[in-house]
Amino acid sequence: MPTRIVLKEASPPSQLTPRSTPATARNTPSPPRNVRLPNRRHRDADPSHINVRITFQQQTARDRTNVTSRASSRRKSVASFRSSILREISTARDGTAVEDDDVERLSSDDIRASPRLLGYFFCMVAGAVMLVFAHELVSGTILRLRFFVLVWFNPILSRELLDQEKFFVASTGLVYRWKLWGSIYMSATGTGLCLLTLLVHFDTVCLPRLWKSVFQDGSTAERNLILFFILFWAANVHICTSSLSVGESQANTFFTAWIAFGSIALNYTVWRESAGLPSLADKVNFHQRETTYNWIWTGIFSAVFAGSATDIFINREEITLRLRDEILVLENKEWVIVLAVVWTEVAVCIMAVLFNEWFPQPMTLPGRIQCRGASYRCVLGWRQLEGPIVLAALGTKFWVILEYTGVGGVVNGLSNGYFGVWGSFFNSVFTLGTWLRENKNIEYIVREESDEDEHRVNS
Repeated sequence: MPTRIVLKEASPPSQLTPRSTPATARNTPSPPRNVRLPNRRHRDADPSHINVRITFQQQTARDRTNVTSRASSRRKSVASFRSSILREISTARDGTAVEDDDVERLSSDDIRASPRLLGYFFCMVAGAVMLVFAHELVSGTILRLRFFVLVWFNPILSRELLDQEKFFVASTGLVYRWKLWGSIYMSATGTGLCLLTLLVHFDTVCLPRLWKSVFQDGSTAERNLILFFILFWAANVHICTSSLSVGESQANTFFTAWIAFGSIALNYTVWRESAGLPSLADKVNFHQRETTYNWIWTGIFSAVFAGSATDIFINREEITLRLRDEILVLENKEWVIVLAVVWTEVAVCIMAVLFNEWFPQPMTLPGRIQCRGASYRCVLGWRQLEGPIVLAALGTKFWVILEYTGVGGVVNGLSNGYFGVWGSFFNSVFTLGTWLRENKNIEYIVREESDEDEHRVNS
């Protein structure tokens, strides 16, 4: 009996033209190099080529699914951290999150996500560093072997050695005993207060409702706490960085004192933004005069330099000033001149900020100048005077830096005066550059239009 054999015909290949190509096929990369494809002339007639291409597309789609799932899992793992910074970053990056996501997220009213936590943390770390190095100075681990060398070569040390109740002997000279113990007590107290502030943000047992009301965004209680911390760390800056302090002997104490103060000052700006109030930086940046920002920073550094000079004047009996390896002794009249100059610079910066607010437009003087049949008026205002004043202040500070901050200078080394004069100089340079850019078309003498000129223009 004859056997009937039925051959199953292959299904006609699908036409993958450029217009009918799916999106996955258009975006897929080329197949692996070890797969040899037939010529373009025989592709449509070769079923094996179609199978290879479809198989490669399916594999590519599976790989893309795996990559997407791994990226989603990475976003979820980052979002599950308790840190507010990581939570905000992950929320900003993850735009496809669904409402029924099983990942626990911190709400905006949760104080564990407070943006002020970072400022408290920096203050705590800075206070801990200050405490460690101040304790090292008390325990005698900072260059006590140089004690006798300092005694022989420093007349102030030789005179004050008998007064052990007033001074400690450090590597760079004398340190007030009250400033040494003050740095220890202030750093320990500040570290403890900042640590306690951090811990109560995560309290869910004792008084969670109280802490939530105190540290929520825009809370008046937290604002008062931040202002207290600003005054506290400002006093610590004076104790740790002034004349005959621990900061003159240890750079870590000097810089961490300023870091703690700067961190809590920035925290106040963060509080204002969280309360829906305009930050101080926004008020300055959107001011009608661009030089206001530079004048404020110049005034801050000038105030630091003036305060350092005043502190040296108060402690002039215990401080030996040297200029080019010679002892510098200033009389009271000379000190009056020095203090008058440095505080005048601070007053000029304050007045500049006020004049930028009060006199934004120049004024025309009443007198006229006749020249070649034309009438001219002199325009004089704060804008015109501001440039020469900045240039004069810049030249004075440049001379002070060359004369007194070099090798063998009076204002040299780790001190508020050194950083203050350099900061004031750089900000004066920035102020001059801003003034030139803002007033590049400024005029000091303008021509008045006569009746003939007006008639010519109208005609």
